Amino acid sequence: MNLANPLKRLSALLIDWLMFYIFRFALTAISAMMALHHNGAFKSGSGLTPAEKLELSIATHTSLMFGVLTTNTLAAVLFSIFIIRTSKRSSASYGKILSGIKLIKIDGSPITYLDASLRFLPYIIFMIGSILITFIGDVNKINELKGFAPAITFDLMRVWNMIGITWVVGSFAWIFTNSQRRAPHDLLAGTAVIKTSLTKERTIA
Repeated sequence: MNLANPLKRLSALLIDWLMFYIFRFALTAISAMMALHHNGAFKSGSGLTPAEKLELSIATHTSLMFGVLTTNTLAAVLFSIFIIRTSKRSSASYGKILSGIKLIKIDGSPITYLDASLRFLPYIIFMIGSILITFIGDVNKINELKGFAPAITFDLMRVWNMIGITWVVGSFAWIFTNSQRRAPHDLLAGTAVIKTSLTKERTIA
């Protein structure tokens, strides 16, 4: 079986996530500009009292918080649907297509939406965690402006990112522990990754 090179799999992952972060950044930038404009953050605050400036700052941060929450959630949902749909319809995400690799089922059956969803599940969990942690961080900032002590005093996002990096590194290390080069999410979905030059899918012995 013409198994995909692990470096090709890494390049596919990087391409997919680069697309996601560009899309999310664009949505977040638009949302932030709208929130700042709505709350008058671009206007001069020279005529405001300290209390009014604080009230404006809290209102702006609150608008930004819900704007970021909305855009992050929207980006994660649309990206997940995009990856799952292309994985089902084309047996590959755009990153895999550009890297010259694709998915096959171990038993030779077609990729289903359930297979694609199970395979992408760890990354969905990571995105949900990132959204919640970002929201918690924003709530902490607003509480600090109001004079309250932050609920969490350590860098939760850094811890979560380290967990995500550990998962990615561990998944690629796992590829080298078996002859079929299957990562943990391949085992979960019953899939393997091959080069697209092998056009005929077949059952792995």
